[in-house]
Amino acid sequence: MISLLGEVRLRRAYYYCARCHNSQVPWDLQLAVGRRDLTPAATEIVTLAGTLGPFGQAAERVLVKMTGLRLSESTVERTTEESGARLDKLLRAKTQLGAKRIWPWQRDAQGKTCAYVSLDATGVRQQGPRGAKAEGRMAYVGLVYNARSEHDPRRLPPHQVRYSAGFYELDELGLEMRRQAAHVGWDDAEQQIALLDGGSGLEQFLHRNFPLAQCILDFYHASQHVANLARALHPSDEEAFAKQ
Repeated sequence: MISLLGEVRLRRAYYYCARCHNSQVPWDLQLAVGRRDLTPAATEIVTLAGTLGPFGQAAERVLVKMTGLRLSESTVERTTEESGARLDKLLRAKTQLGAKRIWPWQRDAQGKTCAYVSLDATGVRQQGPRGAKAEGRMAYVGLVYNARSEHDPRRLPPHQVRYSAGFYELDELGLEMRRQAAHVGWDDAEQQIALLDGGSGLEQFLHRNFPLAQCILDFYHASQHVANLARALHPSDEEAFAKQ
């Protein structure tokens, strides 16, 4: 076995049925050992490394730096993809991961507790057979989170966020995000806030799935549109453009 401390040799019973030709190793099930001969902790770290960047880089640099483990690129790829397949199966079965935990929502300047949701989309380029041109796909990234507030003196846990990302249909993503929100006590917040960049269909999605949330266009995209308008009004006057 490959553990976070390196190779570990195990001796365990192996059972084979001559009648049905099936075999099993009960201790492997008890230890939660997968087909890759990796311990659960090693599988978790390999999967984490495999999601941070290219599998080759994860095998040759990230894992070596993080743990000293030296695995092949193909092992990192298969381990990561198998972990993703297991997670996908759990999500499709609507299995809630982890215990339900009501977040201590941050308070705004008026003292109201605030829960945040956001959604964005990004284009993912694709390549057809033999390098042929192919249409890209849209991947959505949704999150429910507890923002840090300068108005709340409490020392609350940092980085409270639930992500949902993938090639979702919007109706499917809406169900998943509502499940995640309910799991952390979304309805307990006095103020619900939805942040978006003004992308096509995103506001309608948030109104449909989080109807009590106040939609807010983020400052960066709003200022970008204002800058584009100012440039159109003053195409050759830099001083007037800057004043806008």
